[in-house]
Amino acid sequence: MSLEELLARVEERMPALDRWHVRLAPVLPCSWPPVDACVQFLVYESAPLPTGTIRFRYRGPVSTVRCLLPLAECALAPAEGKPGETVETQESRAPVPDRAAQQTLLELVLGRQVPERAPAGLAAYAEWLERQGGWEASIRSRVPEFTAWLGAERSLAPAERAH
Repeated sequence: MSLEELLARVEERMPALDRWHVRLAPVLPCSWPPVDACVQFLVYESAPLPTGTIRFRYRGPVSTVRCLLPLAECALAPAEGKPGETVETQESRAPVPDRAAQQTLLELVLGRQVPERAPAGLAAYAEWLERQGGWEASIRSRVPEFTAWLGAERSLAPAERAH
């Protein structure tokens, strides 16, 4: 399954929210290491602020879209736990890991790659997490094993990652 096919299925399940626009976090594993072929997308709300400058407010996550692969059977549910902080930014869209990194994660969850060989392909996730500001704690609490693994892999020297 490609990332584009999965995103099309997820968008079918997106909630329509009144004055807020909906934004998705990148694809994340439901568990780490993957024990089933399940991925999730955290759903955030965003709205432009009437400030005279281009500023946006993000809130959430308010929902989670969980998808069972490879058929991409997706279901929307309210986000578990406490929403993260409301964050204001000049960006209309929080930067996300590139498509190649997200596709690498899908391959891992589907069992087509092993985590030990994927750190370089997932480096964009660690960089993305570091840029999340007020949301970092909320994201870490929803996928703690994955975010801890990303941090541990980043701290290893390249030669250590190969073993």
